[in-house]
Amino acid sequence: MRKRDLHILTTNIYTYTGDQRFSVIHPPSSEDWDLKIDYAQPRDSGIYECQVNTEPKINLAIILDIAAESEARDLNSDRRYYDSKAARAKILGSTEIHVKRDSTIALACSVNMHASSVLW
Repeated sequence: MRKRDLHILTTNIYTYTGDQRFSVIHPPSSEDWDLKIDYAQPRDSGIYECQVNTEPKINLAIILDIAAESEARDLNSDRRYYDSKAARAKILGSTEIHVKRDSTIALACSVNMHASSVLW
């Protein structure tokens, strides 16, 4: 989900936005659900949230900052975990991402159990 407008971008393998740059990647036999944004623009900056339809509900946010090439910087990779007796999800990589404009990015949410849906 894109937080600035509460727009659900994907659920399972389906994309719910007219912006063709957004897609979801779920490799077969994988726990990963990746939100892919082609040709990322500064207007794509903001908070993106991965939600897992479990009980209790799991949700994790990533702050995405699209910068001009001269402003881009590398950040140390980090893993954020949410632990629950029912399920565990992790956002792969840093919770804050800086990329060059027009880059393609993928935000990954890994879930350790079968969930009826994973929303971005």
